[in-house]
Amino acid sequence: MLKTQMKKTLRMVADARKDGLTVDVKGLTDSTLPNLSNELQDAAQLVERIFLRNVFECDYPAAVAPRLAIRWTGRNVERRVP
Repeated sequence: MLKTQMKKTLRMVADARKDGLTVDVKGLTDSTLPNLSNELQDAAQLVERIFLRNVFECDYPAAVAPRLAIRWTGRNVERRVP
């Protein structure tokens, strides 16, 4: 099931790019899933940091950036992310 969902997600990203990128998910087994879980969590944290950095560095009005951060993270983010 995880492999199927990953394929669907990656293919949606590839379709959205509209540059001919193709993706596939191979080699996932029960022994690789714990490592994959850690890597996905690390990737999610990195994406969140990148998003928050961009939100706070863009020229959004002062009231908009914190609302975007809350919508993305589900929590109040009061300062800029390093």
